[in-house]
Amino acid sequence: MLTYKGASMKPLIKNILIVFILIMLFLVHFIPHQNSMPHHVDSWVTISLADHIIKEKNIDDKNPFSEESYKYPKGSATFLAVIKSITRIDLINISQLLPGFFLVILGTLNYLISKKLFGKEKLALTIMALTALSLSNITMLGPYYVVPFAFGLVLLMSFLASLVYNKILLSTVLLISLILVHTTTTLFALTIFLFHIIFSKNKTKKKEIGRASCRERV
Repeated sequence: MLTYKGASMKPLIKNILIVFILIMLFLVHFIPHQNSMPHHVDSWVTISLADHIIKEKNIDDKNPFSEESYKYPKGSATFLAVIKSITRIDLINISQLLPGFFLVILGTLNYLISKKLFGKEKLALTIMALTALSLSNITMLGPYYVVPFAFGLVLLMSFLASLVYNKILLSTVLLISLILVHTTTTLFALTIFLFHIIFSKNKTKKKEIGRASCRERV
């Protein structure tokens, strides 16, 4: 595990930066949909299915608008239906807010695990800000995006944890799985992995310089 000790950042400045970055991450996903309707057919289908679940109080295998089987992940519509039942917030508004909240969660997890991985506050904050790179596209995909994003989030956290504990084989398997599940999250994972390689080399060089200095003194 890599650990680097340097001048610590003042708690107040760190907390202000964390709050600022989290707000920025939320807005990156929220602004494209503010006061507007979903941009994709997938969003409308998922929202309509969630509304159907609430009205019928039943999760059907069939699409309520045709005789075809329901091809979208059931978890997306069910999840939206549960949130609306609890909060009473309109499904359109939920579809606008959810992606931003998920990005905030991902940013927080990236900050915590990056701090553990690199031991540097400023680098962890930088990686937290770079979470915005996981944006799927400029218009967002709405509720159905929750499923690949959720799988990508779990795999990303597992991948970074495997780096912390130097599990090379497991890291490789998780990275391949991430590539298959969600490409944009993979690009973000590779960005962090690049930091990992750079700092690993820096640590090795520092050790070599330290050993050389000891030999010269002897």
